[in-house]
Amino acid sequence: MASTKLVLGVLLVLGVLFIAGSWAIVVFSLQLPLASPPSPPLVEPNATFVLYAGEVNSTHFAFGSTPDNLTTPGPTLNVTVGDIVKITEVDVGQSPHAFAVVNAPKTGATVMFGATIGSLTDPLTPGENRSVTFVVNESGIFYYECPLIGHAESGMWGFFLVSNAS
Repeated sequence: MASTKLVLGVLLVLGVLFIAGSWAIVVFSLQLPLASPPSPPLVEPNATFVLYAGEVNSTHFAFGSTPDNLTTPGPTLNVTVGDIVKITEVDVGQSPHAFAVVNAPKTGATVMFGATIGSLTDPLTPGENRSVTFVVNESGIFYYECPLIGHAESGMWGFFLVSNAS
C-alpha cells in the first residue's frame, strides 16, 4: 500500500511537472509582435533626371538625355544644395552599365551623396532601368560616371553641378 502511494505520488509530481513544463514552453516561446519600424517620410524629389547609358561605338561609351543622343560629356545636371534628387538610369546599350555621382570622372573615384545605381558586381543589364534618390548637402563641381572599369575613361561621364541655395 505504501509503495502504491509512493508510485502514485511520483506520478502525480511528474504529471504536474510535465504540465507546468508544457505551459512554460508555450508561454516563453510566444513572441509579442515587434512594432513596425516607422515608414520613411514620403518626400517627393524636386529634381528629377533620366539618363540613358550606352555605347556610341565599340570603344566609346556615353550618357544622354534621350536614347539616341549619347554624348561625352553627358548632359550637365544642375541642382541646388538641399535638393532631393531622383536619377533614373536606363541601359540602352549592348553591355552592362552603372551610375555614380563622384568627385572625379575616373574609375575608383569617391562616391558623393550616396548616389549610386548598380555596381561593379551588380550592374544594370541591357534594357534595365533603376533609380536612386538622395539629398545634395554640399555645393561644388562634381561628376557622374559609369563606375565600371574603363567606362568613364571611354567617355561615360558628365558634370553634376551643385549651387548654393539662394
